[in-house]
Amino acid sequence: RRLIQAPFAREASRILKPGGLVKLATDHEDYAVQMESVFQADPDFEQTFRAVGDDAPEGVTNWEIKFRREGRVIHKFAFARKPRGSA
Repeated sequence: RRLIQAPFAREASRILKPGGLVKLATDHEDYAVQMESVFQADPDFEQTFRAVGDDAPEGVTNWEIKFRREGRVIHKFAFARKPRGSA
């Protein structure tokens, strides 16, 4: 039922221009591991950002602000679409 799986990464690769970013955030550690693994395994993407907990920039959504107040650890990632043909 989770959105971030290999088919999602393939579709993101198809529609993003080179340099386009996929930014991800979650407060679930196991989902964070899955999201990071999916994009690291895709040869069309390179990881450009990773932060966990206090290293993650302050949230901009109401959910993230709420979760931080509750003491939840936020995991954030960004992956850039590599230039076509560089994978």
